[in-house]
Amino acid sequence: AYEQFSGVSKEKFLGKSVTEYLGKDIFEKYIKPNFDKCLQGEVINYQEWFEYQKLGKRYVDITYYPYRKNDGTIKGVIANTRDITERKEAEERYQRIRREFIDVAENIPGMVFQYVLHPDGTISIPYVSSKVTEYTGYSPKEIYADPSLFLQPVFIEDRERVNEAIQFSAENKSEFSITHRLV
Repeated sequence: AYEQFSGVSKEKFLGKSVTEYLGKDIFEKYIKPNFDKCLQGEVINYQEWFEYQKLGKRYVDITYYPYRKNDGTIKGVIANTRDITERKEAEERYQRIRREFIDVAENIPGMVFQYVLHPDGTISIPYVSSKVTEYTGYSPKEIYADPSLFLQPVFIEDRERVNEAIQFSAENKSEFSITHRLV
């Protein structure tokens, strides 16, 4: 798997120490400090960008586990790497879109709030604009603490639509999210 992932033939790394394979400078600077901790019994986990011959720049999740003998003494280190580039890129896209949403929501007249009804019937409020107090009398902290307050600022003519969505979600055990703007 490493051969396919890295683009390096196994002849170049099988039977070699990490120092021989990666070079002494890279080993001493990046690998050895984590190996030393792992050899003391600590599980090490971190994520970092790496450049691979075959795949280019990839975001990798790396975990070092102590490898123990049957008697519990540590014999070595097991290194596990996973390419999580797609997840990292999706998280970055989500954060960018979230920042853009908040920028718009905070700069339009009126209050914007987002609420989610979960399949178990609970409601969460992932976002309420800073103008919530002006329109509802409740602080964002109060609305986050008591999501049942979310319907109070909904226009009367919209409440039927919101209640239908809640009913549909409850009946189908599905999740829905509504972003609502009040002016």
